[in-house]
Amino acid sequence: GRDKSEQSINITQFENSSGLGPSDIIVTFTEKTKDYYQQNAKLDLVEKNGDIDLVCNITGYTLSPVAAANNQQASLTQLRITVRVDYTRNLFPNEPNNLKGQSFAFFKNFDANEDFNSIEAELVDEISDQIIINIFNATIGYW
Repeated sequence: GRDKSEQSINITQFENSSGLGPSDIIVTFTEKTKDYYQQNAKLDLVEKNGDIDLVCNITGYTLSPVAAANNQQASLTQLRITVRVDYTRNLFPNEPNNLKGQSFAFFKNFDANEDFNSIEAELVDEISDQIIINIFNATIGYW
């Protein structure tokens, strides 16, 4: 569990090294992550020198056809987002729950005939929610 001396977390603004996605993807991921950690982890959010550091980078943003059964033409497309995470408990540098460059990915499938631009924001919203839950569970969820 968490040591009582850990009171604060610094969640650095996400980076997007994939270069893809909607223009506000960094803000979306960063703000949702801050909100989720604050709601679920009773930690103070600080700008620097936190007891815990969380640094995330969107490393993958890929669209690919989903293979269909029975040799039918693929009618689904998959949006997959990957986030690389460094999670450091500064008071416990050798803690096994520290993460260094661990990747978390989630995807949504959608009808290939849909206009991607009109649903992209919603897909990013849904995928980011799940990725953030997965990151939280892998870092603080065991407390």
